[in-house]
Amino acid sequence: MRENQSRNGRAISLTAIFREYCIHWKALVLVCLALGSALTLTDYQKRMESYEVQAAKAGRVQKSDLEARLSDTEKGDVMRALDLNTHLQDRINYQRQNLINQLDPYHEEYLEIHYLIGARTSSARLISYLQSEDFKSRLAVQLFAQVYPKSDSRYVQELIDVSTGPFDELGEVGLTIGVKLTDESLRQTIVAAVDTYMEKTYQLKHTEETETIRVDQDLARTQVEGEAFLLQMTQQSQELRARLSDDQTKLYQMYVENRQDIVTKEPDKPRADVRQFVIGLLLGAVADLTLLCVYLMFSQTLREPEELQEIWNLSLLGKNMQREAHGIRKLFFSRAAYRYFQGKYAKEQEAMEDAVRQICCSCNLRGIDRLELVPVGRTIEKENRKLLELLSKKGIHMIIRDVERGKIESSEGSAVLISVAGRGARYMEIDRTLADLEAAGADVIGAFYAEA
Repeated sequence: MRENQSRNGRAISLTAIFREYCIHWKALVLVCLALGSALTLTDYQKRMESYEVQAAKAGRVQKSDLEARLSDTEKGDVMRALDLNTHLQDRINYQRQNLINQLDPYHEEYLEIHYLIGARTSSARLISYLQSEDFKSRLAVQLFAQVYPKSDSRYVQELIDVSTGPFDELGEVGLTIGVKLTDESLRQTIVAAVDTYMEKTYQLKHTEETETIRVDQDLARTQVEGEAFLLQMTQQSQELRARLSDDQTKLYQMYVENRQDIVTKEPDKPRADVRQFVIGLLLGAVADLTLLCVYLMFSQTLREPEELQEIWNLSLLGKNMQREAHGIRKLFFSRAAYRYFQGKYAKEQEAMEDAVRQICCSCNLRGIDRLELVPVGRTIEKENRKLLELLSKKGIHMIIRDVERGKIESSEGSAVLISVAGRGARYMEIDRTLADLEAAGADVIGAFYAEA
């Protein structure tokens, strides 16, 4: 079954496109190799230029030399990158070491230790101090020393909450110290440390202690915001460093590593990238196919013998496929592939004998023994003379009309066989020839197609 694509009322066979693609496989190879080589060479040259620049800068570089050849603006960019990196490292350390980030906000173990201040010891100054950050800081130091010696008192302080208020129905003032537990096993150690500090410093003894499991929404939000802020700082640091030049990057490394010089390793010499060659091959195949399709789509000459029947409803009474390539086309044309696709029609003797047989059969059915041969397109004189010779042996008298001198003159009712030159007869020529024959009243029995 033929798949067709319409072009100005005529058809282009996809099978014919594939056949021409295979026949001109040499062109495909040349185009693929050319594009593959060009793409590979271009990519190699670009990487070689970059390599030469990097190789020239390789070796030991002094910090003072870099600072001397960088402008104040460029050095300012380096210092900004350093400052941001310092803040980033501080933030990373805070996120990793802060005890509060070890807690599960959706399953927080919260310990409350209650103290009765009482009327005797109660005073506005004491209560105010117990609510201050200084009290929390001193209490955190005690817990840090006895419970979290490997941490930092700043981080311990974030585990502590302090509140004061009425303790009972008698109006006694109470103190509540809340501690977020990082580990249940530390509970008694924490209670003992807090009790020791409160009794020694304020002569207060705890009355009770309670522990609850709760969901801490504030802690969950703090943890999420902390991670988001860390991610934002990391991205800003990466973007700032990405904008630094090679010399700025080297100076940045020297500051970070606290060095006075740096040794830059010579980069590896680039090699041809096989991937670029493969991409070039694929692009070449697509380009070659595209050019072939465009050429066939906009060609105004007959290239397929089947079109004689599809377009003009002419019987195809034989074809002789003896295409020859000339000049530079010989580089692209594969005669072996052409013969493979054309089969017996690529063998002149078999093709001509088959054409004579079909023409004789058509003449016998019509009861005629005289024919006029009307050539259309580029002259295929050799094939026409051969056809004349073979038909005369079969008892068919045929004359060849000379159509180059002007309008075709045929007697009314005369039997006509048109001889079409493949790849040489234009569609307009065939239209005009058939119109003239119809006007003359000739009986066109069919067409003979020959490529040469």
